[in-house]
Amino acid sequence: MSCLLRTTLGLCRATKPLGVSHLIKARPLTHLANIRIDQPTVHPSPFVSSLKARPLLLANKLESFSVTPAVSSRGAHDAHDHSKIWTLERLLSIALMPIVPLGVLYPNILFDLLISVATTMHVHWGVEAVVVDYVRPIIFGKLIPKLALGVVYAFSVVLLIGLLNLTFRGQGVGNSINTLWSM
Repeated sequence: MSCLLRTTLGLCRATKPLGVSHLIKARPLTHLANIRIDQPTVHPSPFVSSLKARPLLLANKLESFSVTPAVSSRGAHDAHDHSKIWTLERLLSIALMPIVPLGVLYPNILFDLLISVATTMHVHWGVEAVVVDYVRPIIFGKLIPKLALGVVYAFSVVLLIGLLNLTFRGQGVGNSINTLWSM
């Protein structure tokens, strides 16, 4: 069996290795993508398989798509362009990397405010994306997704108020992280 496997790879001593002429005759496997065997065909003999390979033209199955911005029925570009918010999310995530360590190493009100606002925005956008993706109107109806988004906004407001309260009335976000870390 191992020699059979090696024969196909040209590694067995009993066979001659594949030369350049075999490589020139090799065909890419892309032609197999156009073969379809799931449609039964009628054949007079019961001993012959009812499945026959038929070419599948993938070019007919492709749908056209546009790389230009979406245009609404009024002729204006779509106001909900999610590529800009995606870019802002990534920039905020990158900005959080130096802000949080600096806020912990040098606790002051500026870094506490930056951590509070940036963390609230980061958490809000992340939870909102989860709610929009998984609490869909087609599954839950029209009311539940709106309520879920309302809960996300309420959670974000409470989070921001709590972090700002910790910043102005408490020991600050950076000092709180230091206190938790020292326990």
